[in-house]
Amino acid sequence: MISTFSSLQGLLEQMPELFAQMQELIPKERKLAVAVSGGSDSMLLAFLVQTFREKQGRNQNFLFFLHCNHKVRRESDDEQAFLQDFFYQYNFVVFERQGDASTNEEFLRSRRYEQFSRFMREHSIDVLLTGHNLTDRIEGTVLNMLRGCGIKGFVGMKRVEEHILLDGKQVLRPLLGLSKEKIQNLVEDFGIPYFHDKSNDDNSVSKRNLIRNQFLSPLAEHSFGDDGERAFWHSRNLVYQHLEQQFLDKHLFLQPLKLNPYRGASQGFEWCLPEGLELEKSLGGVVSALNINLSQGEYLELCRGLKESSDGYWSFGERQIFVSHGKKYFIKGKKVFWEKEFVLEKKVTEIGIQTFGLYQIEVGEELLGAKIRFAKQGDKYQGKSLKKRMLNQKIPIFRRNALPLAEKEGKIILVWKPEMLIF
Repeated sequence: MISTFSSLQGLLEQMPELFAQMQELIPKERKLAVAVSGGSDSMLLAFLVQTFREKQGRNQNFLFFLHCNHKVRRESDDEQAFLQDFFYQYNFVVFERQGDASTNEEFLRSRRYEQFSRFMREHSIDVLLTGHNLTDRIEGTVLNMLRGCGIKGFVGMKRVEEHILLDGKQVLRPLLGLSKEKIQNLVEDFGIPYFHDKSNDDNSVSKRNLIRNQFLSPLAEHSFGDDGERAFWHSRNLVYQHLEQQFLDKHLFLQPLKLNPYRGASQGFEWCLPEGLELEKSLGGVVSALNINLSQGEYLELCRGLKESSDGYWSFGERQIFVSHGKKYFIKGKKVFWEKEFVLEKKVTEIGIQTFGLYQIEVGEELLGAKIRFAKQGDKYQGKSLKKRMLNQKIPIFRRNALPLAEKEGKIILVWKPEMLIF
């Protein structure tokens, strides 16, 4: 059964992190354009944006769907006809390649953005959303590395950026944290219609196809089974997030945190304010950069707490602020996200690097026969409660519940510290 926009109100609820990102990224009263090729990624994006705007009660006349028919494949006209029929109730615009224009991939891309730019300028549209995903991003990184690149080329496309081919207009990529496989599973699960471009399977068409089909797909599949494959994509996404966050104003003294994949937090920083700088003056820049909305009273209370407390916690919407043993942290996540306990167990039958959930952990010979699991209430380690031991080791509260441990003959023999985990 093919889904319609109205039948997918539950889609966003299944991806709360993505929903929160869209709330932050997508401007409320500005016109938007969504690039729709007909592939699984752009169709998922179209469904997400449409259902998001309906859920938020936003003006549907401010949303446009843009499709380019390059007329390179025999199926192109049939796909265009289907999409025009499917989007008939919406602002759906088609651009067709005229005459004998070049079919070179780079030329078509430039031509596509040229047409998008002209349309957006004529209709006062400032923002274009595209379906670029994590797999696309990694492919771009590998291509740039083959050409020779620095950090900027390694990061490649960003979630939000001004695009040179759109005369500086903004491009948003909400799906940049999802792998192609994840997107494929979502469109299948929700019955979202899409077309498969068979030319993407042909390695002779482009270097990008070769990298995807002969390098990335086999590499992900051989990352220690299904759990390892998920960890592969997750870890690559974390690397990009960390590098993107490095572009924040360095004068804010925000050091990006490596976020535990089980914690449900989407962004985190340690605030490393140098001695001698006034906290009250510096905090304003941090609050502004991280989009934390505070009243004057809340701001003064936070200033006082950060100055006077060695341990504490404040919640402002989706921003959770911690002081732990004098260190200050700003994390984006739901209130008390760190309290959730996890149930997962695995018997150790071999040594070396092992997959445990979303982690890769190193297992020595002394752990053979042990059981790896997450912590639970009442656990004791070396005669002390696990909670007290973590306090003594100055492990922040938001990192404790998601640390794996090894249990043998009813006794905890090892607790992995955050720096020992690979994810």
